This record gives sequence, structure tokens and C-alpha cells, in this order.
Amino acid sequence: MIRGLVLIGALAVFGVAGCGEKPSKADCEKLLTHMYEMDVSAAGVAKVTDSQKKAVDKQIKEVKKGLRTKFMKQCVDRTPKGWVQCALKAKDKKGIEDCKDS
Repeated sequence: MIRGLVLIGALAVFGVAGCGEKPSKADCEKLLTHMYEMDVSAAGVAKVTDSQKKAVDKQIKEVKKGLRTKFMKQCVDRTPKGWVQCALKAKDKKGIEDCKDS
């Protein structure tokens, strides 16, 4: 199963104390996509057949659609811009967790 909720949880845990400069909607969109791409990569989707990848892509789109509004609101309203910029550079979940001090 896609673990996107875990990565969204990282935003909730590390991003809620936001103060100061806020990220743009565009940066939050990029972050949402980046988090899912990392999640798919970690799940080994690159090692599956084309039909399996299409099924996973469809699932990802549905999950993103369902979480998008809540994610975007929290990202834009409550997450420090520095944290978003750090998370966009992260290569994996550990990298995102390391952004907590940004």
C-alpha cells in the first residue's frame, strides 16, 4: 500500500509550528507531488509491470485528490517556507524528518 499518509503526517508533525514566511501554493503543490514520488520509489513501483504501475498511479491520484485540500491548507497556512524548501530537496522520508529544524 502507498505510504503517503506517513509522509503527510510528517508535514503535520513538523510543519504545524509555522511562523514567519509561508510557502507559496506552487511550492506546496510541488511538495505534495515530491512526497508521493518518493513514496512510490520507496515502495519499489519501478520494479513492477506497466499494468501494475498504471494501477498504482491511479491509486496515487485518488489518494492525492482526497488529501489535497487538507494538505494544501496546512502547507500554505501552517508550514514554514524553510521546511517546505528543505523537504523538496529530501531524497527520502529520513531526509524529510531531518527538515524538522528548518
